[in-house]
Amino acid sequence: MFLQTNPFYHYDYVNDRWQEVKWYECEEELETFTDSRATIRVATFNVLFDQNEEDEPVVKSAERYIYQMTELLPSLDCDVLILQEVTTVYLGKLLKQTWVTDRYHYCSAFSKWTEKNPNFARRRSSTRNVILSRLPIRQLHTLHIGIEDHYANTLVATVSTPATTFTVVAIHLKASQQFVHVRKEQLDDLFQFFNVTERKHAFFNGEQPTERIAKAIRDENNKIQFPKSNPMNTTCKDFHNVILAGDFNMLQEIEESFIPEQVKDVWKMLHDDAGFTLDPAKNIMADKMSRPVEGYPYTPQVRFDRMYLLPVGNEIQIQPTSIEMFGDKPISEQEQEVFPSDHFGLLAEINIKLK
Repeated sequence: MFLQTNPFYHYDYVNDRWQEVKWYECEEELETFTDSRATIRVATFNVLFDQNEEDEPVVKSAERYIYQMTELLPSLDCDVLILQEVTTVYLGKLLKQTWVTDRYHYCSAFSKWTEKNPNFARRRSSTRNVILSRLPIRQLHTLHIGIEDHYANTLVATVSTPATTFTVVAIHLKASQQFVHVRKEQLDDLFQFFNVTERKHAFFNGEQPTERIAKAIRDENNKIQFPKSNPMNTTCKDFHNVILAGDFNMLQEIEESFIPEQVKDVWKMLHDDAGFTLDPAKNIMADKMSRPVEGYPYTPQVRFDRMYLLPVGNEIQIQPTSIEMFGDKPISEQEQEVFPSDHFGLLAEINIKLK
């Protein structure tokens, strides 16, 4: 497990391009958010990547992506939008959309360091997590969690409102039934990093100073600290009001035990139903795109996509008021078997307790 500091990007209309923002080098105050709303909207969605040509007759990526980018995603009116399985081609198209350039910053978990590292290049090297935020970004890191050859590149973005700051963690855990142990390692690392559970081992120092990878420790007050020689020492604040969201790929009932009791499941807080987001009974693409699962004669209904609140910080200032699915209907009347993705997305409204 190790932490890497990343820049984010905003659209520069003067030069007609996305501009890198190295927040960790900014001495002046970053932009402020003046909207006085007490509710924020956070969504997570697996876009279903399009790398397998043999699947195209089923997934029809060109049609789906047009629908996602021109209708589905802009209609959500999100403050923070988390996406999984974003390819380079998909990201390029997304960043040309006017609703994105006009309203959002973006950041990605796919880094130059991981691109060069053979352990990352062998697996899922061309897809990434992406966060779009129309709230000011104060900090941005990639937390690499899990075991060797199976790291998950997890985005950790701290954003602000006039009332408070909060941290969004965009996650995509290892898929497939045979990797239950990998998902456990990834979640163990995550919860240890945020001090939800007891830390069993130190953070790994990647020995890559040009990539600003830091060895993190905790002081006697359980605050995250970095060596004074590291440039992150003065920029990485402790995290609080943490929202964890994404594709957890959890198949087995035992995996529910990987989530500590003190971590709040937003769906279960507000709904009594199972909340299946991969549901072949409603979405034929979920059945056609899923891998065989041992012990099931058919594709199971599962809740891959989730949103949690982590008990981090002295005072939790956020409270979910609603969470609903989206992308649960065909893209058109003519394409009844084509859905936006094999996953349904989640859209939550979260109330901010004013100071």
